[in-house]
Amino acid sequence: LHHVLIHLSDEARETLQLDKIELQLLEAIRLSEQTDADVKSVWRTGDAEGEVAEPDRKVIQAALTKQKLEEKTQCILNECIQHHQAILRFVKKLEAFLRPVMLLQLFVSMIAFCVIGLQMSMIQIHTDATKFVKFLVSLVSAIIEQGMFYWFGGEMLEESLKMVNAAYFCEWYTASSKFKKSLNILMERAKRPVTVTVGSFSTLNLENFTKVVQSSYHYFTLLKAVHDENAYNPE
Repeated sequence: LHHVLIHLSDEARETLQLDKIELQLLEAIRLSEQTDADVKSVWRTGDAEGEVAEPDRKVIQAALTKQKLEEKTQCILNECIQHHQAILRFVKKLEAFLRPVMLLQLFVSMIAFCVIGLQMSMIQIHTDATKFVKFLVSLVSAIIEQGMFYWFGGEMLEESLKMVNAAYFCEWYTASSKFKKSLNILMERAKRPVTVTVGSFSTLNLENFTKVVQSSYHYFTLLKAVHDENAYNPE
């Protein structure tokens, strides 16, 4: 979607090259149906007595090409808007489904981090290295599993924020007023980032994942202190 927006004018020009035959037919039809009033603006002025020459074919062709280019550009922009709306609808449904699931996943992962970390701290590496490695692999797997959700959530957030810049670099300054209005609507909506949250209070991104790992470490430290205290004071 970003690529299409940035190269929107180029896409329209390429489409015009593909529709060259269609453009020539359209030009022939319009030339055959135009009246003197329709082509007055493109006729060349003759002498001072008011005589007029034949319509300038190049001027008419340029006008038709420009009109065709504007129509193709507007059509591609409409498709981009529909694509963007489809993404927003999908993310809304995804958010509604994942909100409670990710909240449960968060609590389970934090408990797993603490328990596995506690078990690793109780193992003597030089006497039971195999068991330590197994727990280490389990811990890394749990971190990667939880981190994948936050990584993809962060990627989606960053891509949504790039929409405004992509729309701005699409040569809007040469387009029609209708095109500018449609593009402005797209840009205003794109200013609001697309996110997926954990229980509606934490956004899925790498920054928040770092906070989750830090919080898990704090809980692990607390759990380790409680365990050590109980070990030294069994009563």
